[in-house]
Amino acid sequence: IAKTLGSGPIDPVAIIVNPIVEIVCSLILGAIMGWILTQLEKMFNSNTNRLNMTIAFVFLTVSISMVKFNLGPVHVGFSSLLVCMMLGTIFCNTCSLAEDLMAAADKWTSPLFALFFVISGAELELDVFGDLAIVFIGVVYIIFRCVGKYIGAYFSAKATKCSPEIQKYLGVTL
Repeated sequence: IAKTLGSGPIDPVAIIVNPIVEIVCSLILGAIMGWILTQLEKMFNSNTNRLNMTIAFVFLTVSISMVKFNLGPVHVGFSSLLVCMMLGTIFCNTCSLAEDLMAAADKWTSPLFALFFVISGAELELDVFGDLAIVFIGVVYIIFRCVGKYIGAYFSAKATKCSPEIQKYLGVTL
């Protein structure tokens, strides 16, 4: 919505279709890469080689997710964050070796997070904050996102019969 407001007339494809396509394509790419990684991990006996493969696959997946193209009026792109989250979800839930590898990969987590957020922040265009309409949309987005996380965490914790403390405070921690 913010990009469309800044570029002129409102385009329903840009507001509705493009974000949905980005989310769906990101989840599909992440699932495919997670499945491939799971299959490849079975070929190695050494945890060192498996860890190297895992780290290389994360970089490969992020590189592939940077590809963008158009299919008619629809812009097809990927979210590197969603792609990596889905890769990790599929890998951790389908690979029997995932627990050992994730314990070894914890040593790499902090530098990878720093690198990821530096790269993500480099794409931020600060001049958009000069438009009050975009600032208003951002504030509304942040409020609804916080409320959504709190409510979602509360009802999820309640549905899974977590303790009252977790039900009450989990949303705030998010």
